[in-house]
Amino acid sequence: MEADNSTAQKIWDHPVGRRPSHSIKVLYCVSSIGLGHARRSIAIAQKLRTLDKKTQFDFDWLAAEPARSFIIANGEKVLDISSQLESLSAQIEFGAKNGKIRDMSEVARASARAAKKNYMLIKSIPGDFDVLVQDEFVETLFSFLWEKSPVLPKKRVIITDYVKLESNSLNPINAFGTAYANRMLKKAYLNQQLRIYAEDKETLPRSGRVRSWVLKNFEIVGPVVENLPTESKGQLKKRLLRSTEDVRFIVVTIGGTSIGKKLAHVIMRDANRISEKLHAYLVLLLGPRVDPKSLGQSNSSRISLVPFTNEALGYFKAADCVVAQAGASTLNELASIGVPCVVVPVENHFEQQRNAKRFSEKYGFKILKFSEITGPSLVRAIEEAENTSYGPMLPTKAALRAAGLIYDLALMAGPYH
Repeated sequence: MEADNSTAQKIWDHPVGRRPSHSIKVLYCVSSIGLGHARRSIAIAQKLRTLDKKTQFDFDWLAAEPARSFIIANGEKVLDISSQLESLSAQIEFGAKNGKIRDMSEVARASARAAKKNYMLIKSIPGDFDVLVQDEFVETLFSFLWEKSPVLPKKRVIITDYVKLESNSLNPINAFGTAYANRMLKKAYLNQQLRIYAEDKETLPRSGRVRSWVLKNFEIVGPVVENLPTESKGQLKKRLLRSTEDVRFIVVTIGGTSIGKKLAHVIMRDANRISEKLHAYLVLLLGPRVDPKSLGQSNSSRISLVPFTNEALGYFKAADCVVAQAGASTLNELASIGVPCVVVPVENHFEQQRNAKRFSEKYGFKILKFSEITGPSLVRAIEEAENTSYGPMLPTKAALRAAGLIYDLALMAGPYH
């Protein structure tokens, strides 16, 4: 069933007998591919805590790096076993060279092996909880493939922004594997009592079976974009960049994986030339999977290197232009802030390629291929991006809507559907 604008209000419509004063134990499991899953999960959990003073939601979190570090930085209780989990970001990084994935089906197989290994470490944990929330956490989502009778809470939630795997491989074996994976993905989704699609309807195919199936079986809440900075651009420049001058700032973020190291190396090497051409100061944001020491030292005084921070949104708002990879969460955040953007999608990554195309068409974001990254090409792309203007993406209240749906499920005595 599809969510509507009244979803959040419905949480107050339960009879008194269904709103007991007690604690609900929630295991919140988050994908370790990048940081977007962690950001929206934190936003949803924060909303869920505010819905009902009579009911306490007691969260424990499971996530490998880099999501683990981000969740801890936000003050949440992450289970110790998380430090032993293998990051699925590592599988993406291994399968990508110079910003291009060689074979997505190969990456998927490697990710499945890592996820199975992770599940065997955590399989005794989920059964102790009342509700299992999974933001694309394949370890539990596909547990039925790795154990005959996995012990999971009866109330299970999946939060996702993709419903179909794709591969550009022409190898018929890989094509068969992708088709099988999609059948298992559909089964995994249908094994959940609540399915939340954290994107807009426009991201679905305009027609066909996939669109119809999603509209029938998922709650459509829209993209989760929360906790945007309330400080002004000037205030953020002063606090984060320690600048009171009227100086242009270009922020480059390489995301939660190490795939963007090529972009970082170009920025470090050509910082003087890029900053002079753009008459701007450069800020390079690193994710938790990139050691600043691995980039060496820049000879330029016109660039600042910022290690992993949970204040990326503040830097985005302070910027005059942002260069970013094409993770959906990051692009939604940038569009909500209204800042010009150059998008550098991972090549052969079907989600990032689609995201880049969509935001280019809707908001005028400039697309630059990893294979085309040079100092001069970055300058041209940034200048073109800054010459476009668009109205920022309107607030969605998606986190509140998702929280309301999870609240409904958590307090219901029987099955959700």
